[in-house]
Amino acid sequence: MKIRFLIIIGIIIIGVIITLAIGTLEYQIEYNQNCHDDGGRVTGFLRCTLIREDFALPNPFIVEIPFDQTFQYKDLELYFYDIEDSRCPLDVTCVWEGEVTAMIHVRNQTHKIAGLFTLNYTLSYITPYNVTLVDIQPHPISTEKPDYIATLEIVTLEDNVFTEPMKNAVFDQNAGHYDYLSINNNPNMMAMEKIELQDDNSINVEFGQNNYEWSTGYRPIPEFEYSANFKVNDTFVVLCTNMGKDGYADAHPDLTTPYLPGLGIVKYLGPITIENEPVLLFWHESASIQVDIPCSYPEMIHHSINLWRLQEHGLPTDSIVNALGSNYQK
Repeated sequence: MKIRFLIIIGIIIIGVIITLAIGTLEYQIEYNQNCHDDGGRVTGFLRCTLIREDFALPNPFIVEIPFDQTFQYKDLELYFYDIEDSRCPLDVTCVWEGEVTAMIHVRNQTHKIAGLFTLNYTLSYITPYNVTLVDIQPHPISTEKPDYIATLEIVTLEDNVFTEPMKNAVFDQNAGHYDYLSINNNPNMMAMEKIELQDDNSINVEFGQNNYEWSTGYRPIPEFEYSANFKVNDTFVVLCTNMGKDGYADAHPDLTTPYLPGLGIVKYLGPITIENEPVLLFWHESASIQVDIPCSYPEMIHHSINLWRLQEHGLPTDSIVNALGSNYQK
């Protein structure tokens, strides 16, 4: 009797599972068809990505993204995944008008950012785009839940937005020093997260946010990934500070002179041995940009490579002099 009862329960459970599976499959098929009809591509379970195949797009470009949908713009993917809406409903009288915040995941080949967008907020760290939340519609009413649509403006930045200002940076002639870092180890140096020696003439550097808050003033760097190979005597940016844009000026309203963006720039000098330990040697200088541009990674790094011809002018320590030997010239 007990075995028969268990068999019946098992048959019922199997029937429920089969029914649910069939229903889910039918819903997925219908969802996929609606996605294709809307000009999108299915990129996961109940996940539709809207695609713009036309690459002759206006700049700036305006896009409307329905809630829980993804939009593909060139190499940029935007996913509208959550919302907090405290705006006063249209059919209610309120003492506070409220506000709305859209949570939009933004990513491309170098960035992965979960952005909190208030109205007119611009995300300026996603290479090479500025993304601004223009509007969230519809406005809520008290009797129903809206089907939200986020309107975004995407501006594509030209290379010279970063290249020309950095190329004309003014160097601090009294500053400059040698740095040496362990080979094939985490250097924990500004935006550099990992360095690997390729051969006696080249290294590979992996860059990332590294929780290095000074790299954007007083705020952590948004998440990014970037890597590049460098040869001996190559120069590149490892740090950008813009305290005027990133919190310092807001916290010090009495400032009379605005801060201009500053750069930390290194020149790779090659592998040497100090006290029987192989290390990688760099020359490190500081410079200031004479126009107000955002500290945006990784384009600051990418567009800085070999913009300058740095010449070491400081006195190295005795250990570095000994390691350089005949290669060192004062």
